[in-house]
Amino acid sequence: MRSRSLRLLGISPLYLTEPLSPIAQPWYTNAVFAVASRLEPVPLVLFLRRLERRLGRRRGVERRWGPRKVDLDLLIFGKRVLRNHRLILPHPRMHERRFVLQPLADLNGALQHPVWCKTIDKLLKEVDDPSGIGRLPRMAPTPLCRGAVTRVRRAASLGRNRGKAWIDFAHVGREDRDR
Repeated sequence: MRSRSLRLLGISPLYLTEPLSPIAQPWYTNAVFAVASRLEPVPLVLFLRRLERRLGRRRGVERRWGPRKVDLDLLIFGKRVLRNHRLILPHPRMHERRFVLQPLADLNGALQHPVWCKTIDKLLKEVDDPSGIGRLPRMAPTPLCRGAVTRVRRAASLGRNRGKAWIDFAHVGREDRDR
């Protein structure tokens, strides 16, 4: 899937993270992508949903809070604050989740949350999230992680950009269960 609407700016290290779910499931692999986008936020989210489908996600058959093959969430889009039936920006629970804040802080800890008016580093220090998280060695990405990175890189190209977006990538799969 190619798009002239994105330019990849950075990818955080990968983290193995404990699921926040009452449903038993394997741990996730999490990372954050920074992209510059020519798309407005809602079309960008629709692009991410298409990318999820290409990576094997089937939203219609998954249980809420259950395991899923891949999950791409738009966390922040510049300083935009938005709430509609398709999207809430910034992501409404990102400030409560260490598995989002840690990789985002690795990319840009000085980034300011548009609603809480605190840096990501400050939110990370204040987060009350006891779930487990561990940084994976540099060569540890699973095949699906490599596929997602490859597809985002392929989608990325230079162009005039409307805003900088931060995208959370989460993946759970057989490869992670064996670690």
